[in-house]
Amino acid sequence: MKDKMKWIITYVLLGAMVAGVTVTSVVSIRTMDKTETIAEKTNELDTKVENAVNQINTEFGGEDVLAEDNVLIGGEYLIESTTHISDAYKSGDTSALSDRDKETLDMAKAVIDDVIKDGMTPYEKELAIYEWMTKNLVFDEGSLVVIPTSDSDCDNPYGVLKNHNAVCVGYATTFRLFMQMMDIECMVVHDTGLSHSWDLVKLDDEWYHTDIYSDVGLGGYANFNMSDSLAQQNHDWNTSFFPAATGIKYNVGYQNRTTIKDVYDIPKFVHDIIESGESKSVFVELEGGFDNGKLIIAESMMSLISESMYYANEYEDTEFSYSWVQDGEENKYLSISVQNYQEVYDEIFDIDEEELQKIQDAVDEYFSIEYDDYFGDNEDSNFGFMDIKDGYKREPGFGKIAD
Repeated sequence: MKDKMKWIITYVLLGAMVAGVTVTSVVSIRTMDKTETIAEKTNELDTKVENAVNQINTEFGGEDVLAEDNVLIGGEYLIESTTHISDAYKSGDTSALSDRDKETLDMAKAVIDDVIKDGMTPYEKELAIYEWMTKNLVFDEGSLVVIPTSDSDCDNPYGVLKNHNAVCVGYATTFRLFMQMMDIECMVVHDTGLSHSWDLVKLDDEWYHTDIYSDVGLGGYANFNMSDSLAQQNHDWNTSFFPAATGIKYNVGYQNRTTIKDVYDIPKFVHDIIESGESKSVFVELEGGFDNGKLIIAESMMSLISESMYYANEYEDTEFSYSWVQDGEENKYLSISVQNYQEVYDEIFDIDEEELQKIQDAVDEYFSIEYDDYFGDNEDSNFGFMDIKDGYKREPGFGKIAD
């Protein structure tokens, strides 16, 4: 698995590669022979983009593995089974566990004793663990970085529960441990590029995807108990190996679904969610149902909304996605997911302006980098914490380019 910063790096690399390809292709089209068609140049561009993506996958990912455990994510984080710990918990016999595993069991048991109450259903138990993990496994005592006790601690339940610091493999294996301790069937899933992992959990004989790592610090339950169609918005996995997730009953957005009277009320509904500044996952049903005609109208509006948000600077801290979901009675729902990252940025950069400026000046004195040779004469070719504080979603070291 890559942590969230590594994904930012991946997108930057891809953006740089695609940008370079685009500029080259435009120049080529302007100077090409009259017999060369635009279609040929487009095919050439598609090939170069595909090669750029493959280069990134080679750097950060790997070849898919048809297994749940003993899978290496991101080239360094191993998905390992913890059934020996959950079995010891259920049997009450810990004699075969190592001291480390016993400590892991004690920490996990303490959480279960704290958040699980008598009479809870399997879903209520899952929800309680999800909420505990998303609220408690963010940063340790407000620190941006927690130093694990070993290189592998962040990808296993021992390190996650001890340090409250994890990569996606750590979240996934810890969640699975909790579920198995409570006799709730659960699997760790990985993507086909071996760069991310999350969970599949079984409730009332139906599977659901839950990606705690992607929801930590955000709230909104956007990646909690998703069906395959919901998860496929931003996840990719081997659907022939892992079981199909068809349930929506225990999806929070479905449980809190909203009914609107007119299909043309959708833009205002979406706008109000975004303007609230909260991270939310919500299902929308139309009074009378989405027939084919109204489905086409709603899809057209959602497509335009997505395009508008993509180009609007005011929404640069907001991740927006949508999909169409159908329940067992063939009712159609519009699923909307909004994740606002500004609160996360504010927590990370919880430093006053004066201190931020001192940090900026100290770095700029020795590491000021000019980018004019590459991006032209910009008014300000340096950037760092202050720029991020002001809304630039970049990290120190990448350089500020023209907005």
